[in-house]
Amino acid sequence: MGAVSSPLVDRFDSGRLAAAVGLASGVVHAPSDQHLCAALLARLGELVAAPCGLLTLGDASHAVVYVAIGCRPGSVGLTVDPAGPALAGLVAGGVTDALVVPLLVREQRVGVLELGRPMGPAFSPDDRTLVDLVSPRLALLVERHRLQHAEADARAVAAEALAALRLKEERVEAMVDGAFAFIALLTPDGLVLEVNQAALHFAAVSKDVVLGRPFWDTAWWSHDAPQRDRLRAAAAAASGGQTVGFEATHLAGDGHRVLVDFTLRPVSVGANPVAYLVAEGRDITERTRAQTALLASRDTLASRVSLQAGQLAVANDSLVEMQALHAAVVQTIVDGVVVIDHRGRIEWTNDAALRMFGYAPGEVVGENVRVLMPPQVAAHHDGYLAHYLATGERKIIGIGREVRGQRKDGSEFPMYLAVAEMQVDGVRKFTGIVRDLTEAKRLELLLQERQTLARIGELAAVVAHEVRNPLAAIRGVVEVIQTRFP
Repeated sequence: MGAVSSPLVDRFDSGRLAAAVGLASGVVHAPSDQHLCAALLARLGELVAAPCGLLTLGDASHAVVYVAIGCRPGSVGLTVDPAGPALAGLVAGGVTDALVVPLLVREQRVGVLELGRPMGPAFSPDDRTLVDLVSPRLALLVERHRLQHAEADARAVAAEALAALRLKEERVEAMVDGAFAFIALLTPDGLVLEVNQAALHFAAVSKDVVLGRPFWDTAWWSHDAPQRDRLRAAAAAASGGQTVGFEATHLAGDGHRVLVDFTLRPVSVGANPVAYLVAEGRDITERTRAQTALLASRDTLASRVSLQAGQLAVANDSLVEMQALHAAVVQTIVDGVVVIDHRGRIEWTNDAALRMFGYAPGEVVGENVRVLMPPQVAAHHDGYLAHYLATGERKIIGIGREVRGQRKDGSEFPMYLAVAEMQVDGVRKFTGIVRDLTEAKRLELLLQERQTLARIGELAAVVAHEVRNPLAAIRGVVEVIQTRFP
């Protein structure tokens, strides 16, 4: 901006006063309020020799730069605190003096006017007078700006509210018309205000035929005088605040009859407890027919259930007996039975297995089956089980062979082991049948010893036979010699 002469700055003369009056009275024009504020701020800055200034909107808690002169590029629009040194932070260099004037409209603060001098003398009282003279116009422009934005916001809010209301009405109408139930909106006196498409389609009537008429005089009730009287009584009760329901028979447009569960209830609006009556009917013809069929078959079903319950009781008793028999058989067999899971953990054993390995009941349940094996065999068991589960390659499962077992006291004994695989509820388990071969081995050894002795006896007999014949000849010779020679 151009330089201001020293006499104009130092003294308050008629020329400065006339210029300020012109700014306050409206001799400056611009295409918008913001441009006009910028022009007035620039002229006022020239008038009081203030090359920089800000006009902010809002109160002390929140202010936004509206227009500025002599500020850094890009500074306009920053949120600033008018109570602090806003101008000093936006002007290149320091501000020697700042003139801050609140903009008031009807004693309400609408903005702040700040003018600054980066150099030169401080502002004089005459400068403040000139600024105060122009500030009301700036305040009015700022307030008009606020009111215009407030009006635009109010219009936008009203438009959104109206659109939301229309959308809500459309949704409610679509929901009511799309319902399968028969719905009608009545006055407290029973006159029809609205009715949905399902009810109109059922009676084959148009909406203009039923609107404004008493509900009991419409096509839905014209076929049955007693039902019309019942509806009048229900409407009177509903207008008194009660909810009334009953089953009614209605005649459809094509002539067939349906059974309807009918309800009439009051609806409150604001302080009016009975602003409207809502009539609602649901076709229960099929449901009633199904209930009748259900009741008709209930006794038959009950007799069948009773018969099946008796049969089930007999089967259950047989099952219990069979389970007891199986348990007794498994518990009393001579061979030991051990059941393990897929991890090798013992889940169950019979008494014979416990006696065979020297354990008390329940002592090995949950333990790895390795406790029943000698160390040299137990070291490889988990690996063998994992290999079988991964590949299916069998070494003993389903085959059976003679192995060594280990009792609780650490002693080993020979046994025959047969392993079978099974699935219980989709879980793989293994059953081992164990037979103690200790006695069999003892008998086998005794038999081998007896067989050996028998072979020795046979050999002795042969030897005796072969030796006895020569001895008999020698004996005969000796006897001859004894007879012939003294």
